[in-house]
Formats: sequence, C-alpha cells, structure tokens
Amino acid sequence: MAKKKGNTGRRGLSLNDRYSPRNRRAIGIGMVALGIFSFVLAANLFYLNRQFDGPTFKVIGSVEGLYHAGNRSNPRVAYRYLVGTTEVHDVTPVDGEIFSGLQLGEPLPIKYLPNNPVKSRIDLPAENAERHNTVYGLTAMSIIFMCIGALVVRFAQRDIKSGKTIKKRHDLNFVPDPNNRKEVRARGWSSEDFAEILIDFRKIYDVCLANDIAAKIHSSENGTLLVTFPQDVPAQLFSFLINYAQYPKDFESRADSTLVVGKAIISESFEGKFDPKLIGREAVFYIPSDDKDYDVVYVQVGEETFAHSFAFLNRWKKVAEPRLPAGFADILA
Repeated sequence: MAKKKGNTGRRGLSLNDRYSPRNRRAIGIGMVALGIFSFVLAANLFYLNRQFDGPTFKVIGSVEGLYHAGNRSNPRVAYRYLVGTTEVHDVTPVDGEIFSGLQLGEPLPIKYLPNNPVKSRIDLPAENAERHNTVYGLTAMSIIFMCIGALVVRFAQRDIKSGKTIKKRHDLNFVPDPNNRKEVRARGWSSEDFAEILIDFRKIYDVCLANDIAAKIHSSENGTLLVTFPQDVPAQLFSFLINYAQYPKDFESRADSTLVVGKAIISESFEGKFDPKLIGREAVFYIPSDDKDYDVVYVQVGEETFAHSFAFLNRWKKVAEPRLPAGFADILA
C-alpha cells in the first residue's frame, strides 16, 4: 500500500468544494470588491454631477445622430454645439423616452463646463434627474454588496478557523443500472490503494452517495487495475472520480507514475454542459498530460476531445489538442 502523508495529495475541485468555506469566502471577497467598484463609480458620477450643478455655460446645439446601442439599456444621442467659433461634438446615453422624442437636426439645449468646454451634457430636467438617480442607485447597490460580502467573508472565515465544512444533501436522482458499462483502468496504484481511494471518495461525497461504492478490482500481470461497478456509480460523479483517483488526498504524490482512465457511455446525467448529440456514445475520461490545473478532466468521444473544467462554467469545451498522457493507448489495449 502506498504510504499516506498528511494532505500531500493534489486534489482538483469536487462537487462539495463549491460549497466549501473557502469558496464562500472567495465569493464574499468578490462581492465586497464589486461593492467598492460600484462605490468608486458612484463617487465619480457624484463629483461630475456637482460640477454640472455649479456654474456652466448653456448653448443650443443640435442632434446629429441617434443610435441604438446594441445590448445597452439606453440608446445614445450624438450632438454638436459651438464654443465660441469652435464646433464640439459629443455622444451620450439618454433615457429611452427622451430618445424617442428626438429627431435629427432638432435643436437641443446643452450645458458645458467653463474650464473644460468639451465636457457637456444635455440640459433637460429629466436627464438631470436620471443622472442623480443613477448615483443614488449605485451608492445603494455598493453598500448592499459590501455589507453582504463582508458577512459572507466573516462567517466563512469563522468556519475555516473552526474546521467546519458544509454538508448539504444533493439528490442526484440516481437509479443504478446493473448493465452499466462504466469502468476505470489504473496504473500506479495497488488493489489495496484503489480500494482505499474509493472509500475516501465515498466519504467526500457522502452528501451525494447513500451507500458505499461497490467495485470489483481486477489486477493484471502488467500492473493495470480494471475496476468495474456491479451496482453502478452515479454518472454525475464519474469525472470527479477519475480526477480524485489521479490525485487522491493524503496519498504520497507520484503523478508521473500514476495513470487513471475511465470509460463510460454518455447519458444526460453526466456532470457538466455538453452537446446532447454525445448522448449514447462511448467516452474515455482522463487527466491531460502536463496538467497544472488539477480541476479538469478530458473526455474523448471518437475523434473529438472535450475539456470538462469543474471550475470554468462546468462546461465540456472542445479542444484541438487531446494532450494524451503517456501510456494512454497501452492502458486501453
């Protein structure tokens, strides 16, 4: 049996990791950062509003362009105005109701800053009120995000210090298929090692698995293990199983001599977002060569290969380079 060491195994993300205190802390920090960004933006808009609420020069300009700004919430108006004998052009987003009432060439009241004539605004009461409301909304949103984020970080940090983890029950709606064709092939682990890896995997996913994983482990003369599952294993966990068996927690790290490959028929129950056309086809699951992420499994289906990243949108992304690990063809032979 491989010697076990304290936390020396390199683990990728697991289904439970998404609810871990560290992930919640990261989310909280992100919310605080978003709140700070919104507050800075609101402060800048407030300062600009104060400038335009002070002394300004007012002129009559004209509309020279009306644009629908794609997916933006507000359309845009291009206008021009004179500062002395110099013609200045500007573009600004406006409220939809104001936009609908404008026409090309129509006179438009404009105000600009005396010390910076190229900074201007449409001088309409509704537009002025809208800008002030934007500041109020951004300020309120920033405070909400910072407060909620700070609370999330505080409670997550408390759980990290206490060693508490989230144990949230996941109903996988798992119906075992006794005729399943799932199998795992492994090199670098003994039968005893792999049996213990399955036990540890079951403990990690106790929120998903009601029973132990029943597995038959056959060892060949060349040291390859063939692992089958008479009582099946949830398809949602198959990618995680391959990843964990390659990088098991608390086992002596020896990634260079370890190879774990899985085979299965793809069903709609498999974890991740993938093309439904793949359903019913046989797939090979493996860890790509020169892996530096530890949270991705490659899935080879025929001539196509997909990267299933647990962290990045949980999507099967088609890749041009399959990055087959050493011994890949031999272990499947």
